[in-house]
Amino acid sequence: MSPAAMGTQLPLGVTLPLETRLRDFVPGSNGEALAAAEAVAEGRLSGCLYFAGSAASGKSHLLQGICRQAHGAGQMTAYLPLSDKALRDPELLQGWDGFDLVCIDDLDAMVGDFAWERALFRLYEGIKEQAGSLVVTAKDLPGNLGLDLPDLASRLASGPVYQLSPPDDQTLAVALTQRMERQGLVLPEESARWLLRRARRDMHTLMALADRLDRLSLSAQRRLTIPFLREALDPEL
Repeated sequence: MSPAAMGTQLPLGVTLPLETRLRDFVPGSNGEALAAAEAVAEGRLSGCLYFAGSAASGKSHLLQGICRQAHGAGQMTAYLPLSDKALRDPELLQGWDGFDLVCIDDLDAMVGDFAWERALFRLYEGIKEQAGSLVVTAKDLPGNLGLDLPDLASRLASGPVYQLSPPDDQTLAVALTQRMERQGLVLPEESARWLLRRARRDMHTLMALADRLDRLSLSAQRRLTIPFLREALDPEL
């Protein structure tokens, strides 16, 4: 399988979610990580950039946002989501050192696969030689992943490494409110608090909920008041 050039379309026909633009990332306490992501996307930072964090921390949002923005700026980019088992062949990485930017999501999935670790190590060395950029996400910091190849862990830690903090209530509320505003809807503060007390507290769930509320509000021609939310969503939440 040959490397896939990145626009908004991923390998196997998967599309980057609209909300994963960098401008839509609400940083909260992760402002430095967002600044580094923007620097890579704009070609001002090369080498290795590493984001560690839980599934709800926003690391995939940053990674995909970098891909989208870099591609829009004319960089040759490639994206590899290792959560997809069909994309875990280490031979996929052959020739990827010719890209300006390579983004690898969920490295945890391949920890302990020595052939894959060796392939990633070679990719790192090739990208470094070409002055390109490699951005990686995982649940833990490079030294704590349990990689079988110590040299790979040291390479991944050679550039900026950020441990992302999960979004707090204020960050989630801002992200949800801003998403509704982009859809032409006003989400009152008390309605946002009501939703956060009931919905799963992760960004992906909340953005999907925002899309659902957009459709429900349009269909019912109702504002996003608590009575409407209770009528439309209970007992779903």
